[in-house]
Amino acid sequence: MFRTTTLLAFTLLLIAGIVSAPQSPAAGRDSKRIKPQVFLEYNKLLAGGKCRVVMEIQVEKGWHINANPAMPSTQIATEFTVKSTQGVKLTNVKYPKYHVIEMPGVGNVNVYDGKIQISGVLEIPASAAGKVDDLKLEVRYQACDDRSCEPPQTATIQGKIPVTSQAGELKKTNLQYFE
Repeated sequence: MFRTTTLLAFTLLLIAGIVSAPQSPAAGRDSKRIKPQVFLEYNKLLAGGKCRVVMEIQVEKGWHINANPAMPSTQIATEFTVKSTQGVKLTNVKYPKYHVIEMPGVGNVNVYDGKIQISGVLEIPASAAGKVDDLKLEVRYQACDDRSCEPPQTATIQGKIPVTSQAGELKKTNLQYFE
């Protein structure tokens, strides 16, 4: 019953255009370093069409995550990806402007802190019409403070969203992100 209720809640939140990443028991305390949310441009996906998406990430105070592109190249870059049961692809990913900090023993490092937004475009195949997509939006990151870095983590936001062939069924959502 819990799984059904949780899945329904995630489905409704994803359709509404905002979903927060659940705390994963496997991630433990590391999952607290960031709080990601996902915002979709529309309430449904249009088969053969596109839908803009924003992943907003709040980084815990006193911490930062490596930017994309990472500098130096030995650092783990933050990366936004999508997995889809219907073949939806994430394209045109745009990472925010980073700032540079000096890390002892490492040198200059490109980082994000505070609240950031990563944007992209979901491209939906025409063959997905009339189906429901199980969409997994993931952000891979490495959180660091001024002394050390934690192992890389992946935060996943998952939900089901219908795919329609009728453009008239689309309703714009999250207008503050998609002007």
